[in-house]
Amino acid sequence: MAQAFTIDGPTNFQSNDGGNVRFGNIFTSRQLYIMNTLNQFAFLGYGGNRGILGFSCDPGVNMTIISVNQYTVKYNVSTLLGTVDTYVHYNNNDRTPAGTNTDTIVYNHATETATVTTTGNGVIVTLNYAVFSDTLNENFNIFIAMFPIVAFIVSLEAKKQNLISGTLMAYVMVIAVVGLLLVAIRAFGV
Repeated sequence: MAQAFTIDGPTNFQSNDGGNVRFGNIFTSRQLYIMNTLNQFAFLGYGGNRGILGFSCDPGVNMTIISVNQYTVKYNVSTLLGTVDTYVHYNNNDRTPAGTNTDTIVYNHATETATVTTTGNGVIVTLNYAVFSDTLNENFNIFIAMFPIVAFIVSLEAKKQNLISGTLMAYVMVIAVVGLLLVAIRAFGV
């Protein structure tokens, strides 16, 4: 364990996975330790405190960290092996990132680690954690579930105010019931 150190590259850090992790620019960190086979850097500083980040890669791979900001991690994968895996843990971002120049990205929620598969030498990977699809998807599902109920309540009030006809009210009721049935079917996973 080391306390409060500066990483000025091209120092290699190697963990249980066997590959070399290095930094292309000057980074600071308060602590270095190995967790879940990744070199993890606590209070990693690069244009601000980025929290805990961990990196590792397959044997025969050099993973050079180019930049880290609030929502992205950019690094270079150098290897002569073809298809390889790199591993990134970014504790401030707990969702599957979107990636550029990647074959696949698999996110392990238990270890909060993204396993990134790439093919080729000199591949520049950018992991973008600003993907709000998980959050938006949950909110969209709530909106879809509530929409028939809200539409029904609004139409009742509009009918009460004589703003819509009885026929239109009947159409709204049918649409609301069908919408609720679809939400119920979706909730059961059908």
